[in-house]
Amino acid sequence: MGNRHDGDTVEVLAMLIVWAVVLVFFLLSKGANASDDWFCTERTVVREGNTYKSCGVASSREEPTARLKSLAAAKREFVSVCDASDDCRDHEVTVETGRTECTKRLIWWTCRRLLVFHVLKAKSSRFQEQSQFHYHPNYYMYMRNI
Repeated sequence: MGNRHDGDTVEVLAMLIVWAVVLVFFLLSKGANASDDWFCTERTVVREGNTYKSCGVASSREEPTARLKSLAAAKREFVSVCDASDDCRDHEVTVETGRTECTKRLIWWTCRRLLVFHVLKAKSSRFQEQSQFHYHPNYYMYMRNI
């Protein structure tokens, strides 16, 4: 009878080990998927007070080009939202770089880039002639300088 209980104990331990391994793999795969669900896969621009989180997505055959295009796309997204708001348009802005993620599929690189814009209380002196700076003749020069 003592042998029967020892066999049951070994079986229970084996099942516990199997379930522990399954649980570890589940948690590891969950963590890998969570890292894919970052801000720029879900949204383009979100405003929180005077802070705008803006994402740009771009593709190219070369990674550096895709990175630069995603930077420009994030700036355009911010400007399109900011320009529609009286308490953002024509104000000074500071920029922080956020996460950039690039992936390659076949021959194409796709980059997602997060930029964080902080709108200051001071009005910008760059575009005093026009109220909506995206129509200003120097808009593209402005975008290069952000």
